[in-house]
Amino acid sequence: GGKEAAAMVHGLRSNADIEVLDLSDSTVHQEAAQTLADMLGSPAVPVPNLTSLILARCPIGDAAAAVIFGCLPRLGITHLDMRSTLLSPMSGKTLADVIIK
Repeated sequence: GGKEAAAMVHGLRSNADIEVLDLSDSTVHQEAAQTLADMLGSPAVPVPNLTSLILARCPIGDAAAAVIFGCLPRLGITHLDMRSTLLSPMSGKTLADVIIK
């Protein structure tokens, strides 16, 4: 939840050179997704080298995914792993809309 996301953001602040953020097999709820999306790529958590975001086997829903996808334009993500998630085709459209912008 929110506490875990806050702890992750704190860790990212001290590891700004991270290249891969692996959230596979974790539960990312709406609140945690919002915290991450608000902070990743912001002045507080710039993560300029982050190129890979792994969400494989996360039971995230479309709403949480949309929040996470919303922060992608300000990140240098070149690899997004969404294998075995519970996302619907609506998430695919949301991601496509973000990429096109």
